[in-house]
Amino acid sequence: MTPDADETNPVAARVGAVDPLCWFLVASMLLTAILMAVLGMIVVVLVIVLPAIAVPVFDSRVNRPGSGSPGPFARTHRMKPVDRRGRTSP
Repeated sequence: MTPDADETNPVAARVGAVDPLCWFLVASMLLTAILMAVLGMIVVVLVIVLPAIAVPVFDSRVNRPGSGSPGPFARTHRMKPVDRRGRTSP
């Protein structure tokens, strides 16, 4: 029997996988920060880099395994089909 991922790696219980689309945002922010560093705007670099680090950290926290209850917008029931006249099907 193999041990659970949470038992072998305690970090896995706190963080999850980062969404691949999140990296598009982070990459564009970091490229902008590099451009600003080349131009000598160090304060702007800090303003861009700190959120670029915070975005994947927040995303991995949201996507952690076993987060418990579904989110506030999760569907908990299926809607009954409705015909064109507005009547529900049996």
